[in-house]
Amino acid sequence: MTTTSNGHGVPPKARVAVDVVLLTISGAALNVLLVQREKEPFEGAWALPGVFMRPDIDRDLPSAALRALREKAGIAGGIRVKQRFAWHNDVFDASWTLSVVYYAFADYTRIVSAINGNSLPGALAHVGRVPDETTGGLLVQPRLGTPDAEVVELAFAHSWLLGATIDDLQNEVISSNLALDALPETFTLRQLQTVYEGILGRQLNKDSFRRSIIQSRGIVEPTEKWQTDVGHRPAQLYRRARDI
Repeated sequence: MTTTSNGHGVPPKARVAVDVVLLTISGAALNVLLVQREKEPFEGAWALPGVFMRPDIDRDLPSAALRALREKAGIAGGIRVKQRFAWHNDVFDASWTLSVVYYAFADYTRIVSAINGNSLPGALAHVGRVPDETTGGLLVQPRLGTPDAEVVELAFAHSWLLGATIDDLQNEVISSNLALDALPETFTLRQLQTVYEGILGRQLNKDSFRRSIIQSRGIVEPTEKWQTDVGHRPAQLYRRARDI
């Protein structure tokens, strides 16, 4: 018979939590959406938006992820969530939790508009990376607002979830089209490169990047439109290629 942390010989209850890493680019910096918890455990702490799956209202796991964004941050519609991984929480309060992590990218102005347009406790945090002396890798340090703001300690194991997700995305972004979700419908190649650089945390060679994106991979296509109301030579606008 299984013994729980409280010493009773009763199998712990199982729950499925769905947490969402919603990312965006501001300037050349990677940002993540955080929400402030309104109840225990970790009341008042910042966390990734998440919910426990409810079979009575969630069709599937992606539906629960979208509900987390809607209920916790007021962001609804037009978000494409993708599953990253699942992991098992330790037993807590006579229950154990299977956490399924989803990620999504969205346009910065859209997230800011959603945050400012509702009363839910959401905010964007700058995602910084510093060397981790313990593991020799990189440690995630979310900072509310600006890169020099105070580091935010996230609830549960959400700092680890965020770091693991970003590590995966950095390995995947060059060979995928996921970066396009962080842009509006039309964009310049400079804006697209900025998204890639924000995810990777390093600068890219402009000519090599454009050859890869336009010629080799063909994930974007030019429109007949150009930038307007800019103080420099207008750049041509591009869009997601129609066949991807």
